[in-house]
Order: sequence, then C-alpha cells, then structure tokens
Amino acid sequence: MKIRKEKELLNYIDRLNDINELNMSLSDMFLSIISNPEVTNEKEVKILSSTYKRNEQEILLDKIVEYWGIDLEEDDNKQIYDHYIKNSFKLLKEEDYQNAYQENIKISKVKDGDYELILDTYQPYEIIPIDDVKLDKEGIEITSLGYFDKPYRFLTLNYKGVTWMSLNPNEINTMKDDINNVEGTLLVFGLGLGYFAYMASIKDEVKKITIIEKDPKIINLFKNYLLPQFSKKEKITIIEGDALKYDIGKENYDFLYIDLWHNCLDGSEMYLHYKKIENNYPNTKFLYWLKDGFEALFRRIFISLLKENTLGYNDSNYKQEQNEFDHLINRLYFATKNLQINSTGDIDKLLESKNLMALF
Repeated sequence: MKIRKEKELLNYIDRLNDINELNMSLSDMFLSIISNPEVTNEKEVKILSSTYKRNEQEILLDKIVEYWGIDLEEDDNKQIYDHYIKNSFKLLKEEDYQNAYQENIKISKVKDGDYELILDTYQPYEIIPIDDVKLDKEGIEITSLGYFDKPYRFLTLNYKGVTWMSLNPNEINTMKDDINNVEGTLLVFGLGLGYFAYMASIKDEVKKITIIEKDPKIINLFKNYLLPQFSKKEKITIIEGDALKYDIGKENYDFLYIDLWHNCLDGSEMYLHYKKIENNYPNTKFLYWLKDGFEALFRRIFISLLKENTLGYNDSNYKQEQNEFDHLINRLYFATKNLQINSTGDIDKLLESKNLMALF
C-alpha cells in the first residue's frame, strides 16, 4: 500500500486508528463479561438492589464497571461509558423470543453418539450477546448485550459436551431480517437446528427450501427428532454434501442463505469465497449470517493496515501469524502492496462494503 505522506491524510488515518483501537478494546471488554459468573451473580445483584434502593440494571452496570476497573471520574472514561457502554445492556423478556418454532418444536433430551440435543439455560443476570455488531456514523461498533431476570431455556446441540449450536436470542435476532426477506425458492448452506428453514417454510411466499449439510449425524438427528414436528416439511429437501463444492447454478434459486460458521473469524475465508462468486449468479440473492459482523471485522483489518503502513511496516512484519486475524491482515498486506491512496476520500471509498471486500 502506498500512502501519500500528507498531513491531513495522516491525521485522518490516526483518527480512524483511534476509533479502531477503541472498538477492539470495547469488544474485548464485552467479551470478558459474557456468561461470567463473577459479574452475573443473581443473589448478589438482588441483595445490592434491595440494600441501596436501586434498580437491578443499575446494580449490574456498577458490577460490570467495577469488574473492568473503569474510573468514571475521568472525563474520557465517563464519555465512553455514557455513549457506548451504558446503553449496550438491556433487560430481556422471554415472550419477545417466543415464535412458531419455539411453540411447536419440543425436545427434552436426545443423545446420539457424540451429539446431544438438550435444553440449556441462561441464568438470571447472565450477560449474553443479543445481536450482530452495528457501526454508528463515526465508525464505532455498537454491541448489544442483554440479560434475563428469570431462567431462560433454549434448545442446544452439544458435540462431545461442547456447545455446537444453539437457538438463543442472538441466533433469533441475527436471522430475523433474512427470514423476513426471503421468498420463492431457497438454497440454504448449513442445517443447524433447522430454525432458519422452519421459519422460512411457514411463509406462504416461500415455495421450496433445499438444505446442504455435510454432517450425516446432524442430518439424522434433524430428520428423526426435529423435521417430523415441522408443519411444512413437504417444502424441505436435505442433501448431504459439502456446501463449498455444491453447484449453486444447479437450479434457479431466488435466495442463498449461508450459515457455515460459528463466528466471523472462523468463517472469514468462507465468507470471502462466497462474496467473490456472488456476481456469477445474478438471479440469486446471497444472504449471510453475521454479515454486519464480517464487515466490521474487515474494516478493523484495513484500518490497522493503514496505520501500520504509516509506521513503516514492511514485508518482514507480515510473514508470521498466530491467529486468524494475523492471517487476514497478512493476506490484505500482500494483496494491496500496489494500492495507491492519495486522499481521505480514497479511504472513505475503500471502506464502503463492496470495495472493502474486493481488496481481499
């Protein structure tokens, strides 16, 4: 990357990098309290609320700030708290997450080899993510977290005792818009617990759903215990196979919904793969689980690379990698070695979603 050494441009990169570092710091902080029992002790929250005559959300926020060690007497900390922390938490109500799937799909406990379907539980005041990350107009990532004040049960698939997939509020919220938008014929990559397929199948506008899933044991669990409870099961066809090798052009699908990852980092290569081939299928609209999260991740990487360029980093700094983030920034460095940036406008244009994806 070749950046013009001009004061306004360098100052702009510094401002972007300051926001980038804030985003990464806030993300790490939020991650540290998710399902953390040191913060989310129901008994302690209730005792403190009663003792100090303050509502439970205020007490929970106090506990979080104390856990993070934030001094709110400092103006910068107070401003960040008021704008990006205080409003990131909300009390959740179970009825807001009740829908046709929840009402009609009933499972107590099923075990099949290493796989197990169970009802898991969020404890009262357990902090959980509830939506995909969003960017405000300044480029700051807005994280939405929440908690229930009563136990909340949800369907989970475990593999060797580890959660593999679950129908929690985050899953419901991050699929909602795509479920609302689909119609006609759908191709779905990744079966999961069948939530997307179920909610799409009960729409009159949806005529046919083809699901590609490579794990035969997940298919078996689904066909034996979940699919029989689907009210529109005749719309659904399941094909055992590798989504990355499936011929998308085999039929004229109206929508392709892709959900093959657990998070944005582990799904980054697959996401980039499908973004690159979208234009090969102009009649099919591609939809991605966690799309906003992917765009926030790639924005972070590009801005980090801009700043490193101004610090004089060269090829030797991009030879080693310890994690997926390192891999992506190394990849972007070598892909953009001849990219010329002459103005803040060039950067703004490159940060637009379509252009940003094309860099990788």
